[in-house]
Amino acid sequence: MLSNEIRESFLEFYRQKGHTELPSASVVPVADPTLLLINAGMAPLKRYFMGQEKPPASTATNAQKCIRTIDIEQVGKTNRHNTFFEMLGKFSFGAYFKADAMRYTIEWMTSRDWLNLDTSRLYITHHEKDEETRRLWLDEMGWPAERLFGLGDADNRWAAGDTGPWGYDTEYFWDFAPDGQPVDRERFIELSNSGRIVEIGNDVFMQFQRAEGGSDSELPSKNVDYGGGLERFSMVKQDVRTVYRTDCMDYLIRGFAEVVNKATKRTPGDDELFELGSRGFNPYWLAADHIRTATIMLGDGVNPGNNGRNYVLRKLIRRIISRAFILGVRDPFIMHLSDLVIDKLGGHYGDLRRNRERLILPWITKEEEQFFAVMNRSFDDVMEQIRSTKDSGGSLSGSFAFEMYDTYGFPFEVTRDLCELEGVELDEAAFNEEMEAQRERARAAGKFEGDMGRQEEKALDVRFLGYTDTSAEVTVRSVEALADIRGIAPLIAPEDPKTGPPVEGVRMVTDSTPFYSNSGGQPDDSGWMPLDGQNYPVQSGNTRGVHIVRGEPGVEEGSRVILAVNTVRRDALRRPHTTNHLMLEALKEVLGGHVTQAGSQLSEDEIRFDFSHFQATSREEIQRIEEIVNRWIIEDHPVRQDSMPLTQAKEMGVTAVFDEKYGNEVRVISIGEGEDDSVDGWVSRELCGGTHLDHTSQACRFVIVKEESVQSGIRRIYALTGFKALAFANATRDAADGLALHFKVPLPIPTGTSDLDAYASRTGEWRDDLLGRIAETEQSAREARQAAVEARRELEVGGMVEGLAAQAQEIKGLRVLVRPVELGQREDVKYLVEKLGGQVWKDNYLVFLAGNVDGKAVLVGKLSKEALEMGLKAADLVREAAKICQGGGGGRPDFAEAGGKDGSMNSAAAEKVMELVNAALGS
Repeated sequence: MLSNEIRESFLEFYRQKGHTELPSASVVPVADPTLLLINAGMAPLKRYFMGQEKPPASTATNAQKCIRTIDIEQVGKTNRHNTFFEMLGKFSFGAYFKADAMRYTIEWMTSRDWLNLDTSRLYITHHEKDEETRRLWLDEMGWPAERLFGLGDADNRWAAGDTGPWGYDTEYFWDFAPDGQPVDRERFIELSNSGRIVEIGNDVFMQFQRAEGGSDSELPSKNVDYGGGLERFSMVKQDVRTVYRTDCMDYLIRGFAEVVNKATKRTPGDDELFELGSRGFNPYWLAADHIRTATIMLGDGVNPGNNGRNYVLRKLIRRIISRAFILGVRDPFIMHLSDLVIDKLGGHYGDLRRNRERLILPWITKEEEQFFAVMNRSFDDVMEQIRSTKDSGGSLSGSFAFEMYDTYGFPFEVTRDLCELEGVELDEAAFNEEMEAQRERARAAGKFEGDMGRQEEKALDVRFLGYTDTSAEVTVRSVEALADIRGIAPLIAPEDPKTGPPVEGVRMVTDSTPFYSNSGGQPDDSGWMPLDGQNYPVQSGNTRGVHIVRGEPGVEEGSRVILAVNTVRRDALRRPHTTNHLMLEALKEVLGGHVTQAGSQLSEDEIRFDFSHFQATSREEIQRIEEIVNRWIIEDHPVRQDSMPLTQAKEMGVTAVFDEKYGNEVRVISIGEGEDDSVDGWVSRELCGGTHLDHTSQACRFVIVKEESVQSGIRRIYALTGFKALAFANATRDAADGLALHFKVPLPIPTGTSDLDAYASRTGEWRDDLLGRIAETEQSAREARQAAVEARRELEVGGMVEGLAAQAQEIKGLRVLVRPVELGQREDVKYLVEKLGGQVWKDNYLVFLAGNVDGKAVLVGKLSKEALEMGLKAADLVREAAKICQGGGGGRPDFAEAGGKDGSMNSAAAEKVMELVNAALGS
């Protein structure tokens, strides 16, 4: 019975029992900061069991994707550990309890119509204090006492924590190697620990509530949570002792074996594929497990990165590749095997097929290309060092591991894994010392040497008034004179701090402020302090309540002063900040739900926004993003600002920036209109402490001016709003007007029609026509330039062909021309070689010219097939010649070229090539 059949059998059984089938949740937890990845079948349903939310049905069933990262290091070392598994689940939210739960489980497992397991190989456990469950098994189910055992808390008690819901459970075990007689309790425990008897499922009965102090009371609603691993049931039905011999994994192991065979021309036998072997490790098991897990994570929107679950994914992929390298694989292969996973599991988990082209293929391709480049560059060096260390009996230097990591990007964990596989100790302490020293250097380089932090302790508990007020009367807490504020307050002291006289000012701390301080990508506010008939320029001092004031206002501790924000500038910051939220939602809509914010910086009507994505954004995608954001601006959605506990915001599913530090009370910026207690219906709902517009229409306009790569998996967008967006539109319109006039492509004028698509189509045709005219002009110019170059070359260099041909020697029927030449351009050398070899001489030739072009060596060689048959290779000749000229290069056996720093050595290079030719031809 195959795994897909077992899964469908389970779900169909419970559908027939009236259970609602729920789809598998993503392996990425929703509103649950306690989990890195979904690691149990009930984890996505925890809110129902905890009474926080009403379940969709009183009884339910599902097959849930689960990942347990705690097992990563053990994969490949045992025949039972794996990271991804499918948990078959049934759930009752107060509808039935122990008797029905137990009856359903044992019916599905043992009935001839369903799994048809041999009851003589099944054992059941219960909690030793749970007499009710024991009585039900013996009296109502008729289960034999010799295969029913009571165990303690460690085995048969489940709890949500030290306090909260808990209950006893009953567990189901399968004996993989029965000897004809039931075992007793002690022997059962022994065989469970040895792996002969294996747990295949359990029913958890959540019945009690534990209060502080340890007192228990019964829950008003008693729930059932059953979970059984699909892989374990596959082992049972396919009668194998390891998941790696089931159809869950077998196809991937054999697929990886084909990859190894293709790379090495070696066919691994079944012993190598399915046994641990003498080294106690099986790389085929690791590859199969990790490819399955990585494919599932990618299909659920996780992308490789350096933090959290993103790092888990990157680690899996790197472990696959490093093991493949040891087996001789040098080219990317994971996507081919991921396709096997998609074919196998995509029928039930549809996200795999839907996201193959959009998420899985692009991320695997990118990650493989990058890490294969690292491995191809450094793997041999690392392995040579490890094996040398092994031979000498020492431990691998931590300094060497750090150098490979810091200089060549070779991950430390891969070095550690390779050491473990070779049985070599690694000096991790020395590596950590090197790493800490590097961090200290970075901290020292980035340390701020000014005095800005001196009074921050007095700025605590400052009330921020700027969400509602742009001017306020406040009390001064402290004042400190500053000899020069240039460099620390550029908004009010823009003078160059390296030239001219200092600009005096004061640092002033107040009990409250309408000034926003640099945070979350929004920069400091600026404004004024009106006092005694004078407006003193003011800038936020990078900490709430700290202000830099230009001049000497004469205020002191306890003074009451008025602070007024520059509202024109504040509005120019509110526009991009609110639009930033709109753009994030538009990116998710156009590029996919995997997009997350990776950083942002705002300035007046400008946005610099970093986000996770695996490839460049196309022109069509940029236009779509702009259209969506501008539509939301035109629709004039209200912008609402609420304060609430962080836990409440997360339960609602509000977007939060990864790794951002939030307090217990947070502000939620909601754009549009939707459900108060969720994200449903809103254009955007995001945690944010910045200042925002009241309506989206105040943003005026949005335009993206550039999109680029920042680092692997991170893209950056530069965009404009408000008046700068209008200025950009005017500039591009002027440019379009000029080009249209020059190329005689009239701009499309409005026609009075209400059909937006028709007008958009007309403007698109105009754009394509204009770009086509420009491209034609550029092509004509290129052709004219090339014709001029060729004419010059024919005139100045072509005359050398006949003279060079006359200098050729004939050696064993081969025309050999090896000469130094002095030429004006690099391409001239190649031109002469191509002219001689192929045009002047059609066969039986070897041409090598060593050019000196403006003091640099240009080396080009070309050989006919007859020369190749004599054992000569152009790449070898060019490579040796390049060494003499302080350069390098290569190419094909029949054609190669190289460069060198020292063109004056071209004669010596030609002599070296002639020596090599004579030696090869025996002349």
